[in-house]
Parts: sequence; C-alpha cells; structure tokens
Amino acid sequence: MADPAPRADALPDRRDRRGLRRRRRLRKIVVVFASLTAFAAFAAFATDLVRIGSGQRPSLAGAVHTGGAETPSTSAAVTSTTASRCRALSSADPLRLWIGGDSLAGSLGPSLGAIAGATGVVQPYFDSRVSSGLANPGFFDWPTHATTELATINPEIVAFIVGANDWSDVSGNSWKADYEQKVDTMMTTLIGPGRTVYWIGSPTLKDEKMDAAVAEVNAIAAAVAKRHPEVDYVDAYKLFSDPDGTFAFNLPDESGKVVTMRAGDGVHLTTDGADYLARTVYTLVDEQCHVTAQQVAGETKPTIESEGSTQVAPGATSGSQGSGSGSGSSGGGTIATTPPATAPPVTDPPVTSAPEVTDPPSTTTATATTTPSSSP
Repeated sequence: MADPAPRADALPDRRDRRGLRRRRRLRKIVVVFASLTAFAAFAAFATDLVRIGSGQRPSLAGAVHTGGAETPSTSAAVTSTTASRCRALSSADPLRLWIGGDSLAGSLGPSLGAIAGATGVVQPYFDSRVSSGLANPGFFDWPTHATTELATINPEIVAFIVGANDWSDVSGNSWKADYEQKVDTMMTTLIGPGRTVYWIGSPTLKDEKMDAAVAEVNAIAAAVAKRHPEVDYVDAYKLFSDPDGTFAFNLPDESGKVVTMRAGDGVHLTTDGADYLARTVYTLVDEQCHVTAQQVAGETKPTIESEGSTQVAPGATSGSQGSGSGSGSSGGGTIATTPPATAPPVTDPPVTSAPEVTDPPSTTTATATTTPSSSP
C-alpha cells in the first residue's frame, strides 16, 4: 500500500525548521552587506574620494593628474605632469641639457652644469641674458632666440628660469591675458619631440612691491604649465622663502644647514643659493633619466656657454648677513662675460632697442667683469 501523500498544510519537521532559519539569517546578512556597500560607494563619491573620468577606471582622487607620472618626491615645490622618458646614456652619447633664462640662469647654468657634467654622461649648455624677460621682447626676444638656440643644440632636457624682470608688467586690467599668452608662446617654443621642460619661476625678492608682483607672474606661469604635459613647473619662490613665505638672505639647505643663499641686492643668488637650486633641478633630472646610475668615472663634460651669455657669480656669502628675513648688507659680486671657444655655431637674432647701459659687455675672455645691477 502506497504511503499517503503529504498534506500541503503539514508543519515542517525539526530539520526543515533549522534550514529555514539558516536561510532567513543568510538573506538578512546579504541585505545588510548590500546596504553597507551601497552606502560606502555613495559616501566615496559624495566626498570626492573616488573619481571616475570618461573612459577611465576609478582612482583615488589624490592620484588624479592632468597627465603623466606622480609629482617627484624630491621637492614639494615641483608640479610635475611628465612621465619618465629617457634613453640609455653614455660618455659618447650624453644627455643634452640646456639651461636658459635671465641673469639668474647665469648662476644656475654654471652650478647645474658642473653637477651634471661631472657624471660624464650629460653635456650641459647654458645661455643667460641680463635684464631679460618675456614682458619686453623689444629688449630681448626669447622665443625667437630660443628657436635658433634649440635648433642648434636639440636638447633633451631644458631648464628655463624667468620672471624676475617681468614684475613691472603687472599693471592695469589687461596684463594677465597678455602675459599668459607670452608664457604660453615661450613654453610652446621650448617644447620639442621627447623633450622635458623644467620651467623655474622667480625666487622671492627683497623689495616688497617687486616681490608681490613676481608672485603674480609666477602664478600665471604655473597655471599655463598645467596645460602642457611636457612642462614641469619648479617653484623657486617656495624654495627661497622663509617659514612665513617671505624673502630671507639666510635659509636652510636640504640638509638643514643655514647658509646665505641670496646676494646683497636682494635679487640674485649667491654661489650657495645657485648650488641649492642646481641640486634641486639635478635631482629631478636624475629621477627621470637615472643619470647618477649611468655616470662614467673619470669622465667630465665641460659646460658650454653660448656666445653673448653671462655668468653671475656673487660670493658665497656676499657680505655679512643677519639672521632675520629682512636683514642683510649690500654684498659684492660680478657679472663675467665668458664667450666659450667651444660653443656650437649659433646665429643670434639682432637685439633691438636694448638700452646700452644694460647690454652685457662684448669680450672674448673670461676676465672682463662688471658690477651687477639689481635686476636679473
């Protein structure tokens, strides 16, 4: 006789009841987990911790950049948008490094050139023009000059410092748009295939009016640099500021040792200051191209200075400076014009309407000196 069919309304046995309770608990856990996950996702987007761009995977907001690699760890004063891209280096085929700009490049060029050239795998060049800037191309036309210079040298790395002489352009309502265009034109001129440009802003200046103006000039350059993935902006204003963000003659270097970094005129760099800036820039180049790891013992590349360029070399201390940010005496210093015999042939464009008193002296030896003006 067949077993009777179970009644539809029969109560489940003890095992069925335990299984039912387990399934109910599992459903509750799943619901709670899903709710927490949804809340966490909403909170992340609401607080901007996570961003999803068009066609991009989610990433931490702090790691989102306009392009390229993370900001180099060497200095908080550097805004980087470039990716590391360097070839293998050798003494026979060195990295071509060009340093250009106003008279501050006349301090940076020899210092950075000495550091990089000592590796034997970097060939440094530099071109410093006293009292030059971007605001007055009638005095010195950097885009035109650099076009010729870069075509001759074809550098792979460019370090360009400018802005300290452009403070007088900060006036009226239209200067920002005009200066922004000039900066963009110069950056575009410096950019080349596979080339990295380190654009170095003006350091702090002792004169408060000039200092406030160059801070605005620097801000424009930093903003324009963000449009160009090939350009890294190096904030020399931050590098040469005391803790309250103002000018100081004496500052700690990267080891914490306090040294006199600024010349007595409140504009130029001492030898110590130039070396400090040069080490900062070299560290960036080294991180990108692994120069130190490829150096050749016993090999040194001399720095090649473009004809008509100038070297600015105030003494290491430039006079007795006090400890306060506003202290200091007028220090000495010289501007030596040293056209190199080994410089590659360069045809400079004619310089028009340049005041005769600010033209660097024409000489073929390294012995001619003049007293530096307060403008770089």
